[in-house]
Amino acid sequence: MHSLDSTTKRLQISIDTTWVLLTGFLVFFMQTGFSMLEAGLLRQRGVINALLKNFVDPAVTILAWWGVSFGIAFGTSVGGFIGTDTFFLSQLPTDGVFPSRGVLGIASNLNAYTLFFFQFAFAATASKITTASMAGRTDLVGDLIYSDMMGAFSYPLIVHWIWNANGWLAKMSFHNFAGSAVVHTVGGWTAIVGTYLLGPRPGRTHWGTLPLAHNL
Repeated sequence: MHSLDSTTKRLQISIDTTWVLLTGFLVFFMQTGFSMLEAGLLRQRGVINALLKNFVDPAVTILAWWGVSFGIAFGTSVGGFIGTDTFFLSQLPTDGVFPSRGVLGIASNLNAYTLFFFQFAFAATASKITTASMAGRTDLVGDLIYSDMMGAFSYPLIVHWIWNANGWLAKMSFHNFAGSAVVHTVGGWTAIVGTYLLGPRPGRTHWGTLPLAHNL
C-alpha cells in the first residue's frame, strides 16, 4: 500500500510538472506576440529598437528572478510581506519537489525548476507590458533599468502577497488564477506611471493621438 501511494504521488508530480511546463512555454511564447504587436504599431524607425528590447528583457529578467526575485516571491514569508530565502535557487528541497504554496491553484507539488521557469515566464510578461506602453520613447539603457527593477523587486513582492500561501492577501482568501491581478496589474500600473513621466510623444502637445502604424 505504501509503495502504491508513493507511485501515485510520483505520477501526480510528473503529470503536474508536464502540464506546467507546457503552459509555461505558451506564456513565454507571448514574447513573440509582443514583438509583432510592437513592431507593427510603431513607426518604422523604432522597430529594431523594440525588437532588441523584446530579446534583451527576458534575459535581464531571468537573471534577477534567479538571483533575488524567486526568493522574494516564494521564500519563507516574513509577516506575509516578503520572502527571505531561496535566493540564487539555494535551499531547494533535496528531492527537487517544491510545494506550490498556492501558486495559481494549479498543483500541490511541482519540480522546483519547473516552478522557477513557469513563474519567470510571467515575470517577463509583466515587464513586456510596461515596455510596450513606452515603445519608441525610451532608449535601451532606460528599458534595462526599469525591467531589472520590476523583475527584481516590485513584481515578485506582489507575487508573494498573492501567490505565496503565507502572503498577507492570500491569507485573506484573495484568489487570482489567471494573473490579471498580479501580472497585468503590476505591468499596467508601471506602464501608466512610465507613460505619464514621459509625457506625450515629441511633436504632440496633448494625449490621445498616436503615430501611424507602419505595418499592421
